Amino acid sequence: MKRFFRTIVIALLTLEARAVLKKYKPRIVGVAGSVGKTNIKEAIATVLESNYRVHRSTGSYNSEFGVPLSILQCESGWDNPWLWMRVLLEGLGLIFFPNTYPEWLVLELGVDHPGDMQKLIHWLTLDVAVLSRVGDLPAHVEFFDSPAKVVQEKSRILDGLKKDGVFVRLADDPAISAIGESAANLVTFGYHRDAHVRATHERVQYTGGRGSKYPKGFSFKIEHTSGTYPVKLEGVFGAGATYACLAAFAVANSIGIKSESIIRHLERFEGMPGRLRIIEGNKKSVIIDDTYNSSPAALALALGHLHELKYTKRKIAVLGDMLELGAYTIEAHREAGSVAAEIVDILYLVGSRMKFAKEEALASGMAEDDVHWFATAKEAGRILEQDIVLGDVILVKGSQGMRMELVVEEIMAEPDRAHGLLARQSKVWKRR
Repeated sequence: MKRFFRTIVIALLTLEARAVLKKYKPRIVGVAGSVGKTNIKEAIATVLESNYRVHRSTGSYNSEFGVPLSILQCESGWDNPWLWMRVLLEGLGLIFFPNTYPEWLVLELGVDHPGDMQKLIHWLTLDVAVLSRVGDLPAHVEFFDSPAKVVQEKSRILDGLKKDGVFVRLADDPAISAIGESAANLVTFGYHRDAHVRATHERVQYTGGRGSKYPKGFSFKIEHTSGTYPVKLEGVFGAGATYACLAAFAVANSIGIKSESIIRHLERFEGMPGRLRIIEGNKKSVIIDDTYNSSPAALALALGHLHELKYTKRKIAVLGDMLELGAYTIEAHREAGSVAAEIVDILYLVGSRMKFAKEEALASGMAEDDVHWFATAKEAGRILEQDIVLGDVILVKGSQGMRMELVVEEIMAEPDRAHGLLARQSKVWKRR
């Protein structure tokens, strides 16, 4: 019965969403990929808002449920039939009564299983399609025959692009480097020297006195045929934020927004909760909160950023299981332990899969006293809170189901600000 109800609700939401698109005819940006698409979506919306009425996907509403809800500008009804009734009535209101509707929609398009992208672009027509990092071992690979099949499914975003639409693609990921080469309007972004929108001169910005400096943000330059533009962001750092800004520049430039206006609005971009956000920790420590989700590619990026930080005392990584990797689970977690051992001073590991990372970290030379394993994030957070000392920089990362934001809440200096700073702070998530 529950599956039947779900099928009916999806069908009705999709019908209403299609009717809304037909009535208001908004232009649409679709964002796909395995790493960084939510930050990219937010950066694009931030820039487009300077010139247009814009609505972006709420949170990560990127599924056959989430995309219609984003178009209808409604929240999920979760398991409450009465809330779903209200959602459907609000959708009918958009269809049958005059409303001021957004000129642009910026939508995430998620792929968890084979056929997911096809279900979405079957009825969505995109003015701009954006493809971010997929990686050699993408998230959700458990449900596909191979990593190549994940890439193939995500690449189907092009099937939903208008003939004269713009395809914006990351230039740095070999897994997707051949996608869209024949597109009518291809724009690439990244660090690669041949990228149309390129990042250079990236530097972490620090605050504090000698011997006790802390990361506070970062700066970089965007190079484009129209010029070179400095960008400075606070409260966030790393390739994820850089890619988000580059993709937003590429999209906005392609629709005619002036470069100076793009840069001015990009500097207001703060990144999304749980995506390499810088948060003050207890005992004047610094937390790098990357708890929204995890995959091998995303974890490698995060550990790489931790490695690059200077002026710190101890580097600590708190890593939760990476889920939905199927046959690649053991290999990926062993690799995580090996890489972490080369970078961190202390390693906290959460979840049954991270036992493989513990084995590999110890085999790679870490002392047993420096590698700790816990069954739950809450338990890890309580112990870590006691062990923190002045000057620690702590990376916290794991898949969504591991609830690694509970670690951050335990060790942050101002836990009363958790609702505004951390991922998964809704009442529904809090009850889980």
